Amino acid sequence: MQYKKAKGKEKFLRGNESSIVIHEAAVKTLQAARNDGKQGFFSLSFLN
Repeated sequence: MQYKKAKGKEKFLRGNESSIVIHEAAVKTLQAARNDGKQGFFSLSFLN
């Protein structure tokens, strides 16, 4: 939502790049956990 309201889109992306990367990694991790029937939701095996 903030991106849509930002007047300088490129500036917004540069200023929030680390948060965006962390969010994307969290989404991928949660999707992988959900799609793997062997692991529970709170499994930390991805850290190994």
